[in-house]
Amino acid sequence: MKGIFLLLLSLLFQLYSWAQEGCIHSFTEGDVVCSGQEFSFSAVPNDGANGVISEWTLNGTVVSNSATDYGSYVNNGSTDVVLEYIMVGTTLNGCVDTDTVLITVLTIPTIDLSKKDILCPNQSWMTGTIYLNGVDTIFSLLYTNDVSTTYSNSNSNDSITGLAPDNYYVYYVDTNSCESEIGEVTIIEPAPISYSVYTTIDDNCDQNTGRIQFFGLNGGTAPYSFVDTASGVSYNSGAQNSAVVELSGGNYFVDIIDANGCIKRLFSTPVEITTSNETPPIQPEVENAYSLCKGDSLMIVDTEITNEEMWHYYLFPANSGVSGAVSLNHKIELDPIQANQDSIFIFAIQNDTSAVNYGCHSSPALVDLVQTDCSSDSLVEDAIVNAFSPNDDNVENNTFQIDLNYINDITIDDVRVKIYNRWGDVVKEFENYNNTSSVWHGDNHGGDALPEGTYFYTIEVPSQSFSTSGWVYLDL
Repeated sequence: MKGIFLLLLSLLFQLYSWAQEGCIHSFTEGDVVCSGQEFSFSAVPNDGANGVISEWTLNGTVVSNSATDYGSYVNNGSTDVVLEYIMVGTTLNGCVDTDTVLITVLTIPTIDLSKKDILCPNQSWMTGTIYLNGVDTIFSLLYTNDVSTTYSNSNSNDSITGLAPDNYYVYYVDTNSCESEIGEVTIIEPAPISYSVYTTIDDNCDQNTGRIQFFGLNGGTAPYSFVDTASGVSYNSGAQNSAVVELSGGNYFVDIIDANGCIKRLFSTPVEITTSNETPPIQPEVENAYSLCKGDSLMIVDTEITNEEMWHYYLFPANSGVSGAVSLNHKIELDPIQANQDSIFIFAIQNDTSAVNYGCHSSPALVDLVQTDCSSDSLVEDAIVNAFSPNDDNVENNTFQIDLNYINDITIDDVRVKIYNRWGDVVKEFENYNNTSSVWHGDNHGGDALPEGTYFYTIEVPSQSFSTSGWVYLDL
């Protein structure tokens, strides 16, 4: 009996030794991994026996169950956390052991890309660049233009240079060996600079009115400018940067420069602009000075009959800060900002393409603009209109309206108005002007309609010792 007891005691001691902890040690390839990255578990017996049956759990769920000493697991759901894996293993000798492994799972890095497109069309060298923004802990930057092929390493950790126009896929690896998400960038090259056709206009009247007009000009990067790079001469460009303007007679090579400084020669042979000595238009016939209230608009009319069908170009002194403009007829309508300048220059321009002096302009007419602060004058509210059109197209503009307190005051009945033509003849007069029953419709004493043009008026109110004068344009 004693021998049997000792044998049982020895067996129990061996079982206790096998069940005690410390007979297995476990480890992984690393304790930090990237989300979605595969990592492995290993369990090795300490007693030198071959083989361990191990089971690994995470939050009570078995994630690896192997009859060997090796297991692997891919975590796709957790990021920026520390995961606790518990191993329960048994050696071939029957020793049972447990161990805990902590794995830190990192978030997949995001990617922020910017680019610089190729500046000029048809470049022999490629200047496209992709930039990686906001990343300091970068190990390598990789790219490809075809996701089915191998990615190439960039020539810099924060940019990829020397790129041709194409679509690129880019990712980077940080110092934790985590691969970022993939970004997509398209490098663009501008279309070649070209045009459909061009025409020329000669320098009529020897006024530098020559012009080379391009149609269908595109490509490169607008806006454009023009230059002869051989001589270094820059040319003035017309509307929408589609013409070379203000040319004198001569032969011209024209190169175009786009907004990126890309240059293209448009002609293989020079274009000739000829000069003629045609007669320019007659100088506009306008008043030397116009008086108006500050804040009012103004109409200036060129009464020179030969200029009526011509365009009129008007501009202001260089230091005024107000740009010039073109009127498509002989009537210059100034808005309050334009009318508030000290003076204005007006040119008549021959716009009839069939005319031999097409493009020629007259000598300038200088007009002084005199503003008066009418707000302090209780007798005048706003201004006296200086243009009206008695043609029934606008009820409010069919008669000559005078905005005076005297007219609004029904107790005053001696508002006398006289209308004069350009030669000083009285063509209409009123003893008590009231803007309604006693009002000028643009007719003469006999009731006949007067011709379109500039007329002058005087206003007198004897009972109030008031008088004023000015001009008005009758617009038919």
